[in-house]
Amino acid sequence: MKIACLTFNPIQENTYVVWDDTKECAVIDAGNSTPKEDAALDGFLAEHGLKPVLAVNTHGHFDHVLGVEHLRKTYGIPFALSGKDAFMLDTDAVGSTVYGVKINAMPTIDIDLDKVEEVKFGHTVLRVIRTPGHTPGHVSLYEPESKSLFTGDTLFRESIGRTDLPGGDYSWIMR
Repeated sequence: MKIACLTFNPIQENTYVVWDDTKECAVIDAGNSTPKEDAALDGFLAEHGLKPVLAVNTHGHFDHVLGVEHLRKTYGIPFALSGKDAFMLDTDAVGSTVYGVKINAMPTIDIDLDKVEEVKFGHTVLRVIRTPGHTPGHVSLYEPESKSLFTGDTLFRESIGRTDLPGGDYSWIMR
């Protein structure tokens, strides 16, 4: 498995492209928010000969979903997110204006991560681990062979994700 991290949008969110020898890839937390950032992501995918087959998110905050609709329209791929974070897709457009980010369209959920134990692409399997606290439906994605864990905003270097935003719960993030 190979992993690339691209940093996008004014929040400096990390977007991960994960692929294997089949060249099928998943984009985790697509935060690309401008035509220039869309082109950077598309260019990376083309440069590496990758075929996106899934957009999957650790949670529903706007800075992590800004690029999902671009991926869905450009590559015709499904979007996976916990249904517990679906309400955020309705309110993200308002919250993002605080940061000067305009959202034109929000995606709809195709795969509810509350109803699956894993997501697959190519020869890769990502296990869905429920890690609520930053948001009600926050998940982490674990790839056992490489021991890679995509934690979204649950863990940071020497810190944890915020719990003071709508839906956050400090007691849950500490479990």
